[in-house]
Amino acid sequence: MSEKLPPILLIGCGKMGGAMLSGWLEQGLSDAVVVEPHAAAVAAFTGRVRVVADAAAIPADFRPAAVVTAIKPQEAPASLPAYARFSAQGALFLTIMAGRSIASMQAALGATVAGSGALLGASEQDAADLRRAVTSPKGTTERALAVLMEADAWPKAMSRAIQAATDRARELAG
Repeated sequence: MSEKLPPILLIGCGKMGGAMLSGWLEQGLSDAVVVEPHAAAVAAFTGRVRVVADAAAIPADFRPAAVVTAIKPQEAPASLPAYARFSAQGALFLTIMAGRSIASMQAALGATVAGSGALLGASEQDAADLRRAVTSPKGTTERALAVLMEADAWPKAMSRAIQAATDRARELAG
């Protein structure tokens, strides 16, 4: 890849955060700061990214294009307000947390948090059209969706699994 990825602030570097960071580094991540209090979780990235233990230790001159939250949903209310300054600077916020509503993210971060649901709600386009518009041709999401959209992809067990995850997400959202 000839073009480097823009600077990213990764909050949490457990299994999911670490997997994302590995991929970004392989794709040419230009600069990153990782907030992770557990040194063992970031040992594999030593010397490749800047690692800090908490938000207060993020260098003052660091301006991420994106802030990615990969923390447990239960940690969000106490953790996220420390990152609101990046929202004010125009950084895009992305999360992999289950059970956190856009409203809860807005409450924690302020001027600017939105999500796919808000895009869908404001658009006159069909959800399937929007999904096609943001799915990279021949990319990983397209491959996964092809499997999930097969006629036999949603047996009763899958429906129950989705319902269980939805129920838990609502519980976590409080």
